[in-house]
Amino acid sequence: MIVAFAGSVNAQNGRKDNNHRKDQLHRKEIAKQKVINRHHSRENLNLTTEQSTRIKAINETFRKDMELLRQEQLTVQERNDKKHELQKKHVQEIQAVLTAEQKDQLAKNKKDQKEKIANERKEKSKDVSRDLNLSDDQRQKLALLRENYKTKAEALRNDNSLTKEQKRERLQQLMNQQREEMKTILTDDQIKQLQDRRIRGKKIK
Repeated sequence: MIVAFAGSVNAQNGRKDNNHRKDQLHRKEIAKQKVINRHHSRENLNLTTEQSTRIKAINETFRKDMELLRQEQLTVQERNDKKHELQKKHVQEIQAVLTAEQKDQLAKNKKDQKEKIANERKEKSKDVSRDLNLSDDQRQKLALLRENYKTKAEALRNDNSLTKEQKRERLQQLMNQQREEMKTILTDDQIKQLQDRRIRGKKIK
């Protein structure tokens, strides 16, 4: 009995380690995608050599400040508040380097990138729908669920009474709620297939 219990504990610890590694890989992938998005958003700006040099220096200072912040002994809220301040300062400094035309182009690039990501998510959603062999009723219910989530998420993002961290926390709660409601629509086999896709990094939004 003790051996069996020990085996169970080791299996649970193994699953925790695997989940931890998956979370780390997911965070790295998100960070990588953010870097790619920032790169694409600054395309077509026709930066001068001086501007490029100044932006490079601003980015390096921001990176060092963020590294120092990670080493400080702070509460979660204090760390998030300081992080938000550094991010806000970073954006303002970048904006100060750009001309009015470059700012307009940057805004357009970000909008285009956002639309591209939205289209990619739609395509992934279609792939999932096909792979899971959803019924017409399931498709309708999932479409309604996604639309409700989108409306609530947009309302949260536009709620100026919330801090950036509060918005992030509530969006995460909303996403978790969406996933739980999704489980009531899918069969056990479909849920397992969806979880396998997420493990492979093919997430549905």
